[in-house]
Amino acid sequence: MRRWRWIAGVVALVACSPEKYLDTPQKPDRTVSMSLQTSSVAVGQGTEASVVATITRVDGGPTPVITVENVPSGVTATLANTDPVGGTFKSTLTLRVASDAKLGQYSIAIRAHADRVVDAVLTVALTILEAPKLALTLTRPTVTVARGGLTPTTLAIGRTTVSAPVTLALEGAAGLSADFATNPVTGDTVGIVVRAGAQVGAATYQAAIKASVPGLPDQRVTLTVTVIPDRLQLIGSASLIVAQGQNTTGNVIVNQTDIVGPIALSLDNPPSGISAAFQAPSNGVAPMIISAAPSVAPGAYALTVRGKGNDGTSATTDVVVNVARASVALTVKPETLVVFQGTSSTTTLSIARTLFTGDIAVTVENIPPNVTVSSEPATVAGNSATVRLAATNLAAPTTTDVTIRGSLAGFPLTASATTKLTVIVRQAPTGGNVILDWSRCTAPPFVAYQDGDGAWTRADVSGNVGRFGISSTKGGFAYADEEGVNVRFMTLAELIAGPIDLCPLKGGTNTVTGTAQHVGTSELFTYDLGGGVGTSTTNNPSITINGVRDGTHDLVAFGSQLATGRAYIARDIDVPRTTSLGTVELGGLNAFAVTRANIIASGPIQADPLVMTMNYLTTAACTSNFLYSESVFPGFSTQMLGFPENVQRPTDFHSATVVASRSGQVRAATLTFHTFGNILVAVPPLLATPTLESVPGPYLRERATFDVIPANYNTSLSLRYTEGRHTMVVTSSIAYAGSNGAVLTMPDFSGVAGWQNSYAYATGAAGTWFASADGSNGGAPCTEGRTTYNATLSGTLP
Repeated sequence: MRRWRWIAGVVALVACSPEKYLDTPQKPDRTVSMSLQTSSVAVGQGTEASVVATITRVDGGPTPVITVENVPSGVTATLANTDPVGGTFKSTLTLRVASDAKLGQYSIAIRAHADRVVDAVLTVALTILEAPKLALTLTRPTVTVARGGLTPTTLAIGRTTVSAPVTLALEGAAGLSADFATNPVTGDTVGIVVRAGAQVGAATYQAAIKASVPGLPDQRVTLTVTVIPDRLQLIGSASLIVAQGQNTTGNVIVNQTDIVGPIALSLDNPPSGISAAFQAPSNGVAPMIISAAPSVAPGAYALTVRGKGNDGTSATTDVVVNVARASVALTVKPETLVVFQGTSSTTTLSIARTLFTGDIAVTVENIPPNVTVSSEPATVAGNSATVRLAATNLAAPTTTDVTIRGSLAGFPLTASATTKLTVIVRQAPTGGNVILDWSRCTAPPFVAYQDGDGAWTRADVSGNVGRFGISSTKGGFAYADEEGVNVRFMTLAELIAGPIDLCPLKGGTNTVTGTAQHVGTSELFTYDLGGGVGTSTTNNPSITINGVRDGTHDLVAFGSQLATGRAYIARDIDVPRTTSLGTVELGGLNAFAVTRANIIASGPIQADPLVMTMNYLTTAACTSNFLYSESVFPGFSTQMLGFPENVQRPTDFHSATVVASRSGQVRAATLTFHTFGNILVAVPPLLATPTLESVPGPYLRERATFDVIPANYNTSLSLRYTEGRHTMVVTSSIAYAGSNGAVLTMPDFSGVAGWQNSYAYATGAAGTWFASADGSNGGAPCTEGRTTYNATLSGTLP
């Protein structure tokens, strides 16, 4: 398991081992000990800081001499000692950093020496930072305002090793004033309203915004204010963003001097589909609601706002409105549905919305004859729907790519989104209402079923497809080979919901190579591509990714801590057509800085060690790409790293898993979310240890009796035991077994035709057992807010 660790400070103190200075193996009776008030210090260029050391001479003797070693160029170190009291004194190390000292981290040694006594040596980690300073920038360094009116601007404050609040003031001509949204300012930006008094003459004035921080020289940025004599002036928002089919609110400043009565506001010749509604001004500011119809093409539009007084006086201001595209993206998982004649199956449609919150009408095109494909519901208000595929007995065996279309309510058809679903209709095997499908692999040699609580019966298997009939409200099936036995118990509704695909996800066989162009002197990147994984380092930049599946995949790369929080995504790589990535520029256009947020773990975790794992889910296949694991979880909270929204597609998701471990039990909760930010992950309750017992039979048959199953585990229960060669598994849906007193027993198949005891675990063999429970809050894997839960207990078979 890979781990990363964010190191926000500098190195802790290092004490040298006294023994290595001795000429004999005997430790002297007299010793010198030393401790530091702090073992790390950060100092800006042109400033200084101090570290206090406490030195103690044990069992008498001369006072130790304190010296400083390894002082870097540009740093001056001085020591000031107090008088010893009872063999103890303090030494203050002052580090003065020159204004031109080189930035970086340095280790400075403090040594306490006395004859015939082992030296005490401690290390102070010094970080030299850039000199503290402020950089001021105005978004509108030149403003125009009517006498008696107001005009806005914004101040951006660039901080270099300055975290203290900044106090602002306007300096300049008499009659000009400024209102600050906050003052002092703790952030990096602040809004400013500049006012001109009614008696200020029409002219251009040079003013300045002064920024003050204790201990630093005042900084100023020039503000040019032109006061005009106009009786009416309008100042609109610099720019606005509105999504298609929605509205947004901006402001129009109305500066009027001697005009009596309200000013009527309107748009001059607005583009088709764009309109504005104006509210009455308050303190000179009139809210303006801009609406864009669904038919308005995305782009920038220049609007002219006109204000007109009762006496005919008018003025205009221009406002740029950026119309953003409202859209949805559709994905289905699984992307391929197999249905047998006379049966049905389902897949999940996931909807990722961008600037659209309305209803989506889902329709399906290119459906083959005697087949229906429909969305449940047909109009989707949320983010997912069930797509049901049904084939009649007359449906011809075929493979068809159908198109699922999502149409946005009120929008033209051209705004709709589509996704492909591959529909495979197969000829139905004869008899029965339950179908077991091994058509993508090979059916095992033994397959059996149980109708209700009846006897186990061998199932007919033809063409790697098994079929049997269940008439009770519940049933089960089993399959076995030389590797072991799998048994599943389900309700009738679960058994006949659709063909049960029992083939595992096919592993990839492709190899994709490339060469990384690293930007750090010592860094490691890990690459995920379609199920394959590779790495590169600065010293070994070659990339080899084995085991890549066929299909269109995203290359997701994540850097180690030495890569200073960087990642990389290359989209839509077609495999096996693509065999080489070429040069992967880890500092290029596809590379980006990760973003940071906090994850808090809750639930019954007490002192359980916690591990957080972050994966990134991409493409319609909802492929999971591992990013990192973090085992440092102080106070049930830790920092996590993820991808910023500007590199995400609507169908991308983060997947954060928190694992809590204690002796004999591991619990996990996984939360899926798109936009990276602070999250809370609730670890599920403990699962009570089931009672295990052996039951008679020609092979090892185990029975597990569970206590009450917590509500989080609402999907399934399982019992697995193995001696290393055979694996025996019994699984039941919660709907079948219930949540109170569920019992899982490995059946006795010795009387079923085709059974061989060699498939099973021999009686008396030592082994390990595992009992697990699973659940979720619903939804497909790539669904916003989906949470899954697991608890797994383990032990040794008696």
